[in-house]
Order: sequence, then structure tokens, then C-alpha cells
Amino acid sequence: MSEKILVVDDNEASVKDLIDLLRSNNKEVIYFINYADAMEYIKKNNDIKVFIIDLYLTSGIDGMTLSEKIRKIDSYKNAKIFIHTSEKSPIARDLSKNLKIDGWIVKPCNPKVVLDIIKKTKMVI
Repeated sequence: MSEKILVVDDNEASVKDLIDLLRSNNKEVIYFINYADAMEYIKKNNDIKVFIIDLYLTSGIDGMTLSEKIRKIDSYKNAKIFIHTSEKSPIARDLSKNLKIDGWIVKPCNPKVVLDIIKKTKMVI
């Protein structure tokens, strides 16, 4: 079974390089531009290994709220969730600890850092 990474970001341009990088390393990437479509997929599937979610979604809820909703689904209680953002605020990072966010990927992302993060989730590249 292919390892799946689900990306939710409302700015396609900001995640294009990230998605290309993951796909070039044999990861199956599922991409959604809004949280509603992502949640519909998530509820019907339980095979996502890693979530990469934009902090500031413009489609109704923010990335932290989406992360909280994902954590409430039994099959994703232990999934890896990363916030993809240009936000560097320590306040936002402190809030994320309560939601069991596994890490932050700062835009624009460094390819080596992203690959290191994915390797640490036990996804072999």
C-alpha cells in the first residue's frame, strides 16, 4: 500500500513545490483546497499517514481547528499532523501543543527539512 499524505491549503501556488517534492519521492499526495472537501475524504478513508495543513485556510476554519477535528477521528488519533505556514509566532506554536501538532513546515519550505520531517514519521523515502 502506498503511503499517503493529505495536504490542505487554499493557495495552490504555495504548495506546488511541496507537493512536487513529495511526489518525486514516491509519496501519494492527496490535495484539497478547502477543509470541507478534505473532511469528506478523511471521514471516508482511514489510510492517511501524514497531514500537512495550512494554518490560515480561508474556507471557513483555520488549520488548528481542522487538526482538532482530525484528532477526534479514532483512526487518526496518532496520525502525524504538520502545520504549513509562514507564521512564526511562538503563541501559535504554544497553542498547537495542546492539539498534538507534530511540527511546523515554514513557507517557503526547505526541501531538505521537509524530507527530514517525513523520514522522522517512519515514511521511508
